[in-house]
Amino acid sequence: MNIGVLFGGKSVEHDISIISAQQVMKALDSKYQVIPLYLTKDLLLVSGDRFKDINTFKNELKIKKQEYANLIRINSANYLSFYCKKFKNKLKIDLILPIMHGKGVEDGNVSGFLEILDIPYTSADTESASICQDKEIAKIVLNSYNINNISYEVRCNNDYQVVNMEYPLIIKPARLGSSIGITKVKNDTEYLEALKIAYKYDKKVIVEKCLTNFKELSIACYKRKDELVLSDIEEIKLTSDIYYFTDKYQSSNKINHQNHELPANIKKDLKIEIEETTKKIYEKLMLKGVIRVDYLYDLDSKTLYVNEINTIPGSLAFYLFESKKITFTSLLDDLIKQALIDKDLDNNYLTSFKSSILEKNNLRGKK
Repeated sequence: MNIGVLFGGKSVEHDISIISAQQVMKALDSKYQVIPLYLTKDLLLVSGDRFKDINTFKNELKIKKQEYANLIRINSANYLSFYCKKFKNKLKIDLILPIMHGKGVEDGNVSGFLEILDIPYTSADTESASICQDKEIAKIVLNSYNINNISYEVRCNNDYQVVNMEYPLIIKPARLGSSIGITKVKNDTEYLEALKIAYKYDKKVIVEKCLTNFKELSIACYKRKDELVLSDIEEIKLTSDIYYFTDKYQSSNKINHQNHELPANIKKDLKIEIEETTKKIYEKLMLKGVIRVDYLYDLDSKTLYVNEINTIPGSLAFYLFESKKITFTSLLDDLIKQALIDKDLDNNYLTSFKSSILEKNNLRGKK
C-alpha cells in the first residue's frame, strides 16, 4: 500500500505537526510505501523524499519546481501528481495519515478535503473533529451527555465585557491547542490583557474557572475492530500554573522523567472513571483514529473534569501505549486497518436517490 502522510498546514502548531509526522514516517512498517505530503504555511502541497528528513525543515525551506504536487482523483482512485510533469506523472495514494494539529487543519478542514477525495484516512471525520476543536461546542456536547467539564463563559469578536466569575480564571483561544495563547489571570487588569493575547489567535475566547488544587491527567484511545483500546493514564507534573507550550515541547525533561508520571499514581476508582468516560466520549462523539483526552481532577471536590479532546494528538500519543506492548509501528498498523474497515462500512450507505426531478423541471418560475 502507498500511505500518504499529510502534515504541516496553516496553523500555529505547524512545527509540532512536522515533528509528529517525522516520527510517524520512521515508525511505519516497511511493508508500506511512505509518501510525505507536506502542506506549507502558504498552503502549497509538496512531496519528495527529503521531506522525510527533519533536517530539511531546520533552515529556510526553498521548494524545488519538481516538488510542487496535487492530490487528484481519476477513475475512482487517488493520485499524487507533480506539477512539473503537467500532472502526467502520477503516484497512486491508497490511504492518508493526517498528522496535523490545530485550527485550520485538525478542526475538520482536512477531513472534509479527504472526504471529497473519497480516500480512506485515519482520523476523526469533519463533524467530530470540528466539535472537539471548538472548546465551546465541545463543552455543550459534553454537557448534553452529563460529562463534567470546567464552568466557563465565552467572549467573541473583541468583546472585553467583564465576566460573572470569581478569579483566578484561565483565558484561552477557543480553537487552538498546545497551550498557545493561554493565560492565568487574578484580576480585571490581567483579564483584559489576557483577552488581547487570546484575540490575536482566535475571534472566540473561552474564560474558564481556574482550579487551584488539582491533578492533570491524560489518556489515549483508539478503535481496533470491535474493541476500544485504552492507553495507560499519565499525570503531568506541572512546573507552573499551566502546562505551557514550552513545557510540552521545549523542555529538556523527557517522558517518564521530572514532569511526567506514567502510569499515574491514582486510586483505582479514579482510573476506572477516566477509562469509562473516555470510552463514552469516543463512542458518543463517533470518533475515529487515536485520540487523547486531557482531564483535570479537583483534589478538593474530588471531581473529574474533561479539559480537552485531541483528535490528532502530538506524536499520536504512541508512548502512552508502550506498556500495553503496543509499539508505535503496531499502533499505526491498527489505525490503517481500521480506516479501511471504516471506509468499507461507509461505502454501504446510499449516496444517491433516484428521481425524475431533472426530467420534469424546466427551470421556469411559477406564477
